[in-house]
Amino acid sequence: GNSIAIIAISLGATADCLGSILIGSGLCAGSLYLIYKNFMMLIPYSIPEHQKEHIKETLEGDPIIRGVYDVKATDMGEGMVRFKAEVDLDTHVLVRWYIELLDGEKLLDEVRRLSGEEEVTTFLQRTMEPLMDELGGHFDRIETAIKRKHPEVRHVDLEPL
Repeated sequence: GNSIAIIAISLGATADCLGSILIGSGLCAGSLYLIYKNFMMLIPYSIPEHQKEHIKETLEGDPIIRGVYDVKATDMGEGMVRFKAEVDLDTHVLVRWYIELLDGEKLLDEVRRLSGEEEVTTFLQRTMEPLMDELGGHFDRIETAIKRKHPEVRHVDLEPL
């Protein structure tokens, strides 16, 4: 609007050209700023190494976890962190826990009475389902402990090895 008024007063097109250049430059600067801000939001950044190690130590302190590998902790912005790790489960601890859960003596009696592949298959199918449910419960417990101890962690992805 101002450049048109200047053209009407001065009867020259130079003001219109300068006005167009100024407006175009302003629009370009605004779009470059928006591109930069959106680009920075799209690129995930890893959290500081000491913070990642602290979360890893929380995992390693759990009795069913023997080792933690391939840790990735990504800053998702606004104080939110996504944590991913592969965990090696301590099968000795899991077996002891599982035998206590199912009553080891009763389990041993059932195993001794098995005769044939079909009975073994049925027995394993029946006894493995609670194990998988409880293992899922352990993972939920561990994820909750991480989120409680590290409130910035909003998403935990644990993959058993």
